[in-house]
Amino acid sequence: MYLRAAYMIGSVSAFILLLTVFPMQQGFEGAKGLLVRRVAQDVEHISFRLLKPEPLLVQILKLPRCLSKGIVLQPTLANISSLGLQPIHAISKLAQSATGSRVVGAINGGFFMAGTSAYRMCPIGLLIIDGELITPPNSRSALILWSDGTIGIERVSGSVYIQLSDGRTIPVMALNQGIVANGVSVFTPRFGQSTLCPDSKDIVQIVAKAHSMPLRPNAPLEATVTFITGGGDIPIPSDCIVITARGKAVSTISNVRVGDELRLIANLQPTKGNIVWALGAGPRILRDGTVSLEWVEENFKRELLFTAYPRTAVGLNDDSIFLVVVEDDNIRGGRGIDALSLARLLLELGCKDALMLDGGTSTSMCVDGEVVTPSGGVPRPIASALLVHDFLPVGEPVRIVIEPSIIHALPKARIPLKLWLEDEACHKMPLRAPIMFEVSDPVVNIEGDVSPTLFVAGSPTMETPKEVLVRAKEVGGKLVGETRVFIHKAPEILTLIPQRIFLEPNERVKVSLLAETNDGYELYYDPDSVSAILDPSIVTFNAGNMMLIAGSRVGSSKLSVELFGVRAQANVHVGKYWKVIEEFESLAGITTRCVPNDGSVSARAELVNTTAFSGNSALKFTFNLSGASGTQAAYVVFNRVIGAPLKLRCAVYGDGSGVWLRAQLKDAKGVIHRLTLANSINWSGKWRIVECAVPNDATPPLLLDSIYVVLIGGNPVKGSILVDLLSAQYPQGE
Repeated sequence: MYLRAAYMIGSVSAFILLLTVFPMQQGFEGAKGLLVRRVAQDVEHISFRLLKPEPLLVQILKLPRCLSKGIVLQPTLANISSLGLQPIHAISKLAQSATGSRVVGAINGGFFMAGTSAYRMCPIGLLIIDGELITPPNSRSALILWSDGTIGIERVSGSVYIQLSDGRTIPVMALNQGIVANGVSVFTPRFGQSTLCPDSKDIVQIVAKAHSMPLRPNAPLEATVTFITGGGDIPIPSDCIVITARGKAVSTISNVRVGDELRLIANLQPTKGNIVWALGAGPRILRDGTVSLEWVEENFKRELLFTAYPRTAVGLNDDSIFLVVVEDDNIRGGRGIDALSLARLLLELGCKDALMLDGGTSTSMCVDGEVVTPSGGVPRPIASALLVHDFLPVGEPVRIVIEPSIIHALPKARIPLKLWLEDEACHKMPLRAPIMFEVSDPVVNIEGDVSPTLFVAGSPTMETPKEVLVRAKEVGGKLVGETRVFIHKAPEILTLIPQRIFLEPNERVKVSLLAETNDGYELYYDPDSVSAILDPSIVTFNAGNMMLIAGSRVGSSKLSVELFGVRAQANVHVGKYWKVIEEFESLAGITTRCVPNDGSVSARAELVNTTAFSGNSALKFTFNLSGASGTQAAYVVFNRVIGAPLKLRCAVYGDGSGVWLRAQLKDAKGVIHRLTLANSINWSGKWRIVECAVPNDATPPLLLDSIYVVLIGGNPVKGSILVDLLSAQYPQGE
């Protein structure tokens, strides 16, 4: 199969055709809608869809391995100068303000703790920015820029420790990653303004003034102790580090006094010289031009690799760097991509070495300030990002840019145009003179001057696709720009979105209609060309604004729309109802399990009849998440088929433990969906109803695997909650 680029021509050099014929030999068939756009000096944004092995959306930022002058690739923290959580477009905006650059592209960075603890924004794995060590390595791979200007992927290990004035050394279990039970942690000013440490009697905190900052790999940081205190959220002065010991580790620093000298040392291996920046994640998935899934060597769980999720990766070859995000194409039933398929895709792109970054809901890309992934446009807050900065000065304009730069349209379509000027490095500038248009065929007209609209006057009887060239010229100037219009007499693919529509009585819901070519290009069309049929007619449909309006009747219907002889259908449901899945009158079919399954976490399920929310009894769920480090979870397992619900809910009698309460579903494609019922069980002594929505991309029938409590980092927790009246919401007619 071949991945063929359609014409993507804007002006003489702003848009380029990168891949005319791209051989796809690893099972990636049906590549559609390839678009290539130059966004900065030697930086291109590439996008396309894949139909096999799964419906996928692929976005790529491609830049030279030897970066052009003025172009800088660098990781950043979400809050730039300190830890935090921000969505990708907000990070781009903050970085532009802090650096004075134009951030032309950004992808999400490495893993972070997430969850609900105070330390959920802490990065996991190696992070070095401007030579400063922010978080230590964990023997996993990292993307590294060395001081000689070379960029590569290396598996980095190391240790961080404190050397006291008496010569003793104390291992540091966490650097800017929160506090550790029975261990020593260190906070630097990069963490933030304060330690966020709980007010606990088993904690000691030591503030030490550094002789020089910041902390750098393989370079001891010397400091003098200035203050010693107990638990509590204390400030981190800009010229100090804070050492925190908890539990049994307190005895290791009990002899430290104000005025003592100490050294904070971070040794990293291997080193090829000084590191300018490093972004740790993993695992490595390509090595020397061969698929190499190094998840065992880097201590990753198999599930992370071989389950389909949205993914983010960095690929390298001798000449180029590829920043790649791949997400499921929900419209066409996609479910993401596993690590093996991702490695093969990167191999197809020409990469020799590749590293996975954080993925799943973290996968996100921003191009010139616009979110392109996720396609829904609402990215998750993340802890770090990898940015492409443009520091080049703005030059003289050399072309007019017309957006859209390529148009596929049906007869009678009207398309608003945006125009601006660009210099050679793709910096945008406003128009400086009136614009006149020329068209190669009068079947296309340009209406209006200030806000021009392109009108397609074709007819369904014309031979199509018909290509028309539209050229813009400055009045009294030399600058020009072009866009190409391809007129089609009918859509080749027509899809109603969503294909299952849910309304309450008297509710209004807006739907959308996607018209496409077989090559995967979206077609512009006139809404007045759409006709609709509803059977039975329990709702009304306005094709002009694509609005469904329900009446007072409940039930189901089928919506059929037609556009130039092509039809699309969707099921419509008015009204919803709740059905009890489990009322906990017995424990038949209910079990428990723990993660990790090594005896350090415990779970017990039993019935009690003293405080039931409904019926005669409730489930008492007792858990102990205090014996292990890392992610700990205790599950109540149902393993029950529940069809295609819209929501899940249950009643919970809280204990104030603060744990995260979630539900786990498995869909018909084997995809695991983890849903949040409560971010924190922060109530106690009373019942509360909690619920969560089931994602639209979960393929029915669904299996309710479990509900569970989870702790990611933070303080150990023991608790006991009551659960009752576990229910699912379904649409009328299903």
